[in-house]
Amino acid sequence: IHSSPILVVDNNNNNNNSFNNSNLNIQRNAPYALSLLLQVNSPNQITQVKSPTHSINWQLNKDSSNKSGVVTFWRNEESMDKDVVILIEHEKSHEPRAIIEIPSENTTLLTPGMNVANDEVTAMITLVPEFELHDTQNEIVFIVDRSGSMSGSKINNVKEALQLFLRALPANCYFNIVGFGTSYQMLFNSSQRYDDTTLITATQHVNSMSANLGGTELMNPLRAVLSINKIAGYERQVFVLTDGEVSNTDQVIGLVKYCSASNGNCRVFAVGVGKGVSHALVEGIARAGSGNAQFIIDGERMQPKLMRQLKDALQPALRELKINWIENEQQQSNQQNQQNQQNEQQQRTSSVTSSFMGEPSTKPLGFGNLIGHRSAGLGADTIPSPSNNNNNHFGVFRQAPYYLPSIYSGTRFIAFAFIKKDRIPKHITLTASSPDGPLQIQLPVEQHHGNLIQKVAARTLIRDYEQGTSILHQLAQKPAESTIKSEIVNLALKYQLVSKYTSFIAIEDRNQPFFWQPELRYQQIQSVNVPIASAST
Repeated sequence: IHSSPILVVDNNNNNNNSFNNSNLNIQRNAPYALSLLLQVNSPNQITQVKSPTHSINWQLNKDSSNKSGVVTFWRNEESMDKDVVILIEHEKSHEPRAIIEIPSENTTLLTPGMNVANDEVTAMITLVPEFELHDTQNEIVFIVDRSGSMSGSKINNVKEALQLFLRALPANCYFNIVGFGTSYQMLFNSSQRYDDTTLITATQHVNSMSANLGGTELMNPLRAVLSINKIAGYERQVFVLTDGEVSNTDQVIGLVKYCSASNGNCRVFAVGVGKGVSHALVEGIARAGSGNAQFIIDGERMQPKLMRQLKDALQPALRELKINWIENEQQQSNQQNQQNQQNEQQQRTSSVTSSFMGEPSTKPLGFGNLIGHRSAGLGADTIPSPSNNNNNHFGVFRQAPYYLPSIYSGTRFIAFAFIKKDRIPKHITLTASSPDGPLQIQLPVEQHHGNLIQKVAARTLIRDYEQGTSILHQLAQKPAESTIKSEIVNLALKYQLVSKYTSFIAIEDRNQPFFWQPELRYQQIQSVNVPIASAST
């Protein structure tokens, strides 16, 4: 849940020809209040509900077997000056699952005249994998926001984060620090090997940092770092630490996507800093750069988040993901034969299978508590090709996100698809590429009735359209803006979602006319002695 802080423009800026984000100040004592009544439902028992940002009340529903409850603010109302973050933990949250949500019969659309026919169901696959891969040789570059908007606690949090990062770097890496504002400054002309001398230099540099570089121009430092030739034998990992107050979010995300795709073995991670951080920019950079995003807020212990993110950067991720959302008769036959062979070899207690195709790794690789193995009867032809996986626009299924993110150990992976009702699968198969060979996991489908998953899936699909990562952008390099707008509006109206083209409007009907009551204010007028010039005679 996010509430936007109120921004007030500093009118003391004399340069009217340029827009400078450093002149935007967050009004902490916002004149608007937010109340919260959040109904929480879970298929499993809820173990904990907490908030790192606000004081909340958590009340379990009676006779719910600890599976549902209500969250409210402890003070009833809170100022809208920061994001509202609520963390919900429940049993078996890390188990891999594939769910088909069938729309409830009582689904009603609030938009008159819309086609309400529901010929689709919504599929979701979610898992938190655990695996170990050998670390790679890395060059690590930190791009640090030092614009005026980072003053105060933000720059202090960034400096603390950098000190944690610096002391956790592996001995065999190269690194550099780039600070940016209106311009950018590099600590070293080129990345240097990490040793005692360079660590001391970097530590002193971080201690002297301040938010004194003007506006927030992220494009130039990103372009400079991502375009530099990589060190032979080393993969480049870029960390961007920012509050995200830029005026060209789409262009920055587009640059990261282009450079990451054209510059192999380069990933971009993002760390959002502060209460009013732009989630669109921070998460967009991470998605486009095949990395992940973390967020730092005041008073939060940041070490676990940052160390997990650094671990993700130092290890290879599972890439080239493909999801087979539907099954044909031949695939079902192959799956049955494969299952029969596996049952003959050993008795399994789980219906979820994980397998390698290639030489077995020195360390077993699996998802969650599953141990990876190499299946003798599994061939490369079981991996769906990109054409079979993605080019089904408005056909049998629509996947969201269209470009699947890389999978990191310990980080939740989630994806959705709208599937025709007559093609509901019994299993959903995920394949990925790893340094040890291709990996496959097959999940049995659970069916539920509801309307929640379809809303989240539609929101993800809208995000693809808004950020230029949809299948329409794949089929046409630059689809017409009217086409994209039409797709977004149709989805937003059908599933009742806010987008760049749609909003909720509240209308209050009153039986009695409302007249504005004038307010009487008293202001003391100070007397000023003004000398009177004497008239000349």
